[in-house]
Amino acid sequence: GGELRYCQKCGHYKPPRAHHCRVCKRCVLRMDHHCVWINNCVGHENYKAFFLFVLYVVVACIYALVLLVGSALEELHDNEWLSGNSFKISYVLCASILFPLTLALIVLLVWHVYLLSLNKTTIEYHEGVRAMWLDEKAGRVYRHPYDLGLYPNLVS
Repeated sequence: GGELRYCQKCGHYKPPRAHHCRVCKRCVLRMDHHCVWINNCVGHENYKAFFLFVLYVVVACIYALVLLVGSALEELHDNEWLSGNSFKISYVLCASILFPLTLALIVLLVWHVYLLSLNKTTIEYHEGVRAMWLDEKAGRVYRHPYDLGLYPNLVS
């Protein structure tokens, strides 16, 4: 439904899809999560910026990995790895940080593409798991009320 709900924590009415953030101590429209990296909630007002930030960081990490591997292969080809003072521990250190970071960010990006395709927030996804289980238990088919279809979801 589209009815207002009362927030017990801040004492105000909140619209549908709004949730109270216990860190920011306020209700946030279409709240996805509270992000410790930006020290702010990700919701209706800044979700697009958050998504694009994650996308650009993934692209930058992949680019950095390509440069790192290319540089390491060039040194390997030139046999500079074999000389004692030319071995670059920085390659190993950078790769050991960059590779898992890139994988984690790709997983985060894919997760948010999935959520966008369903017009859901992370909070709505977790609420929907319970709602789906309850509907299946009652013999009903669960449908997310804000799912408009793939293309309308992506442009909304």
